[in-house]
Amino acid sequence: MHLPEANRTDLELDELRLSFDERGFSFHHHIDNPGRIWRNLFTESEEVFVALTPGLTLAIKGALKPVRPFEEFSLEPRTRFDIVGTSWHECQWVYGYEIAGTEPLLRVMRKGGLLLEEDWTFYHSS
Repeated sequence: MHLPEANRTDLELDELRLSFDERGFSFHHHIDNPGRIWRNLFTESEEVFVALTPGLTLAIKGALKPVRPFEEFSLEPRTRFDIVGTSWHECQWVYGYEIAGTEPLLRVMRKGGLLLEEDWTFYHSS
C-alpha cells in the first residue's frame, strides 16, 4: 500500500516523538521560513536535532555541519550553535532537550522555542 506524502511525514513524526519520549527528551517541531538563520543558540543539557527537510546546516565552533533529512545529530551540554537554513523552501526540523538535565524555569522559557545563550546567561547571573 502506498501512503500519500503527508501521511508518511505524520507517521515519521510520530515515530520520532515516541523515540524522543522513550529516551527522556522533549519534542518540538519547528517550521521556518526559507533562508532563516538562528544565531547564538545554547544547549543547557544534551539536545537532539533532526532535520525533516533538506537545506539545513548546523554551525558549531565555526564548523559547518550539513544535516541530511532524518539524520539525528546530538549536541553536547553547554554547546553554542547556529541553525542555518540554506534552502529556497521552508525548512522543518525537530529538536528535543534532555528533560532531566534542564532546569524547570528554562523548560518554561523553551516552551516557545529554542534557548538563546543570552537567556541562559541572564537566568544564571542573578
